[in-house]
Amino acid sequence: IVLCIGNGALENGTNINLLKWQKGFETNLFCSINIVNNLLKVVREGGSIIFINSICGLYRVGASPIYSCAKSALKVYADDLAAKLGSRARVNSIYPGNILCEGNSWDRKLKSDREGTLKYISDNVPLNKFIYPEEIASLIEYLSDLTTSITGANITIDGGQSAKNNV
Repeated sequence: IVLCIGNGALENGTNINLLKWQKGFETNLFCSINIVNNLLKVVREGGSIIFINSICGLYRVGASPIYSCAKSALKVYADDLAAKLGSRARVNSIYPGNILCEGNSWDRKLKSDREGTLKYISDNVPLNKFIYPEEIASLIEYLSDLTTSITGANITIDGGQSAKNNV
């Protein structure tokens, strides 16, 4: 079971209305919890739950504080779930960095300011590259089908951005 729910296009400031915080947490945290609560009714022994989180849940990278806080809370929820479910289901989290695919925000940024966007990646990502959905899919396959010994893992796939910016 892979859970990929979220929206980082949220207000970024210091005086954000509480209703915007509530909506952001609904989208980026509570939806995942609701899905898991329902799935736990039917998950079989040895199942796998994989959260697609964000490096924003681990480190400050300039995203909306609403998004970052909700993703941080999702990390704690996933860690707790892994400890409590034990062998019933493995629970892991993937923390992507700058994902590039057609039509997403990075694609739009490249189209509107190619030079500035590539400079940002060059300045902030040691491998100097975007993350592609196929790379995440390979990690999901590994965690869900190719290993039975990993649970409670928090795996970043960000080209080294978190290592560079959060030493």
